[in-house]
Amino acid sequence: MTAHDAQPEPARCPFTGQAAPTETITRRHVPPQGDLAQPVETYARARDLLKSEQAQQAGFLADMVSRVPGSQHPPVLYLEGEEHTEMRRATAKYFTPTQVNTYQPDIARLADELIGKLARRGEAKLDDLSLELAVRVAAGVVGLTNSRLPGMDRRIERFIPSGVDAEPGVKLEGASPLENARQAANMALFYALDVKPAIEARRKAPQDDLISYLLSRGYNDQDILTECVTYGTAGMITTREFISVAAWHLLKNPELRAAYVHGTEKERHAVLHEILRLEPVVGTLYRRAAQEMTVGGEVIPQAACSPSTSGRRTSTRR
Repeated sequence: MTAHDAQPEPARCPFTGQAAPTETITRRHVPPQGDLAQPVETYARARDLLKSEQAQQAGFLADMVSRVPGSQHPPVLYLEGEEHTEMRRATAKYFTPTQVNTYQPDIARLADELIGKLARRGEAKLDDLSLELAVRVAAGVVGLTNSRLPGMDRRIERFIPSGVDAEPGVKLEGASPLENARQAANMALFYALDVKPAIEARRKAPQDDLISYLLSRGYNDQDILTECVTYGTAGMITTREFISVAAWHLLKNPELRAAYVHGTEKERHAVLHEILRLEPVVGTLYRRAAQEMTVGGEVIPQAACSPSTSGRRTSTRR
């Protein structure tokens, strides 16, 4: 066998040394699928699908967000093609490794503060502590730092529906008129107490954060609110979940916890990456075919705009 023929060493678990599968995307469970959904379960096909401009966002309440009144600029999560690439390129500076390192002192300070709170009380819910940490860190990046009252983490939690990553076309639980009114009230409270004060402050004195950047691009208050909601669901809530599930693994496995506590930063990151691979905070990504397309040699018909009409949707599972 020549060097050219040699196969690359497979990725391995940093703790057990077990080789990870290279083709099939692993998952713990398979979510329910509607009649219009077609699963995509290999890395190559999932990559082609997610990079294709012919496949549009169909999850994360995309149908609902597209009908929000007064919004002129869809959040980056729902943009497609070059517009999505441009927005990601413009906002990526807030999330580069170098920039993230500048957040470390604040993260450490907040973590020490929360651990101190735990020590004084004697007990606490980890998901409460992790939500407060995630919200306060992300709030600084987004620019939500002028709240009129404390408790933004709870306000965000209240308006996040339980089915935020539900399959397209599936009716969300609790979508009664009363629940819709309650969600609207929670959203209005978040806007009045957290988003509006931040917008007003940055109109007077722009800063190096996301809200200031959106204002420079002519985003109105509704656009910025929708973007803040997106970061609240896509950033703060998922970070809270990952902190909780990582702690669960470390507390359940004393050997893994010891390896993590005494390991180098690179070794700790490797453990966290493996936990994230096994326990993805978003298990399924949904796309809708805007036109007939071919993925992995298979033709996928164009999907109609309405979730209830005929067409083909694809889902990539991790």
